[in-house]
Amino acid sequence: MKPRLVRSDRSLPIPWWVAAIVVLWGGSVLAIDVFRPRGVDAPITCTMRRVTGIPCGTCGSTRAALAIVRGDAGSALRYNPFVTVGGVALAGVGVLRIGFGRGVELGLGRVGRRVAWCLVGAAFAANWAYVVAYHRGAIAGPAEVRTAAGPPPSTPPPQP
Repeated sequence: MKPRLVRSDRSLPIPWWVAAIVVLWGGSVLAIDVFRPRGVDAPITCTMRRVTGIPCGTCGSTRAALAIVRGDAGSALRYNPFVTVGGVALAGVGVLRIGFGRGVELGLGRVGRRVAWCLVGAAFAANWAYVVAYHRGAIAGPAEVRTAAGPPPSTPPPQP
């Protein structure tokens, strides 16, 4: 694999509505961070976690984005390492493409692309196992504060 920068079109190869969704999500993350009361964490937005009590593979991505906005990369990595690293990498590629008219070419052949996608899938599966362990308290993370919606569904109610 020989990664190199190549000249590319400055427009993104995605539909405008996908970019709009990303911008709206980013704006909502900023709004949550600006307007939520101090000491209250972001609400649980994962439907799978609300219904089953089991976090999905991307659980923690909103909190990770909020941590990145605050400049706390360590907390972002503890909330969801896969999404944090992938988001930063995609943001970097976007800046290269839009700001400098350059793209990143990895120089992978057909077999190399398959291996790369298998590695991404394995990394996602390992990340999901980490996220489940993190939410069950098996892995210590950043100091948790109460959420606006109350404790997570997997947490038993306090005993009187």
